Amino acid sequence: MEDDEDIRETFADVLRDNAYDVVEAPNGRVALNLLQAGLRPRLILLDYAMPVMDGAEFRARQLADPALTEVPVVLMTAATGVQAIADALRPDFLLRKPFSLKELFSTLAVALANSAANRRPATVAAPPGFVDVVVSAKKGMLE
Repeated sequence: MEDDEDIRETFADVLRDNAYDVVEAPNGRVALNLLQAGLRPRLILLDYAMPVMDGAEFRARQLADPALTEVPVVLMTAATGVQAIADALRPDFLLRKPFSLKELFSTLAVALANSAANRRPATVAAPPGFVDVVVSAKKGMLE
């Protein structure tokens, strides 16, 4: 969920280059629409500050929908007061920007290992609508 197409595509490309299936969304509203239409990612990378629908509104709507609550969220933020933000949004994981690729991939590995959606058999192709991540990226995210 990133409004800057170049940044979003670059971030998604890095993930794809590391064998992740990625669906991109320019903001929280688009991501929520994808989820409500049946997309079931194994996790969501969620930026806190976005246009149209920010991370806080997206997360509140996600948590209010029983069909979407099981999708884990990695919240990414450079905002001050990060503990209050984390307490309010209750993400499964938190990445403080800027962060390194090592931190990102370590967090993704743990998040995917713990994901309820990840419990489908590894030898079976993912059903339509399943992807690894929905991407959110902002300038200054990676070191």
